[in-house]
Amino acid sequence: VNGGAIYVSNGTATINGTLSGNNATNGGGVYIAYGTVNISGKLSDNDATNGGAIYFNNGTLNLTSTDVSGNTATNGGIVYVGSGSTASNHTLTISGTIGSSSNKNSATYGGALYVTGGIVNVNGTIQYNSATNGGGFAFVGGGTVNVSNDNSLLNYNTAYNGGAFYIEKGTVNISDGSISSNAATYNGGVIYATNGTVNISGGSIINNKATNGNGGAIAYLGSGVVTISDGTIQKNSAENGYGGAIYQSSGTINLSGTIDNEN
Repeated sequence: VNGGAIYVSNGTATINGTLSGNNATNGGGVYIAYGTVNISGKLSDNDATNGGAIYFNNGTLNLTSTDVSGNTATNGGIVYVGSGSTASNHTLTISGTIGSSSNKNSATYGGALYVTGGIVNVNGTIQYNSATNGGGFAFVGGGTVNVSNDNSLLNYNTAYNGGAFYIEKGTVNISDGSISSNAATYNGGVIYATNGTVNISGGSIINNKATNGNGGAIAYLGSGVVTISDGTIQKNSAENGYGGAIYQSSGTINLSGTIDNEN
């Protein structure tokens, strides 16, 4: 079953109302096969295997909702982003607020988003989401996320591995915004990566932690590349492990910026 409440096959759709308590295999609230969809309404307590609230297969999705809570899934507590037909025409822009401290969105992979392709632009707030892997995002099949706006906030997300990001394949570009107070029970208070590409050229990564593992900010355990050329990385901690800021067991890290000695 696709789209517990709404199925969009093409065209333009604007959703300002409330989608609550719906369920499906793909897209507990909405399934987007193609088209342009604008969602500003409330999304709460929806459930699915893929995309607790939204399954986004292809097209353009603008998510400006400020009340998104309690959605659950195996993959992508809020949104499952499919691979799409072409990355350049497959874009999700988040300008609202995703998450609630009293009613968290949650998943096994990607408490907020599970990404297999396309482009995700974070211009809003992603907070208080939880997962086994990737409290905020899980990148498994590819895709690109851009955190490039001074209004971008990724805060208080939690996971066993990767408080904010879990990356098996894909690209994360951080050039602005604030990433703080995320936590992993084990590795990667912000980022846990076994592959993929991470580029940090701005913004701040502060006060994140790995409680019982390694890499208070970043744990890199694969064959990909991390490049840090600017930005602020400080006051992160691996409380019972190694690498207050970064833990690397393989792959490549290029550092030309500054990691503050408060980590």
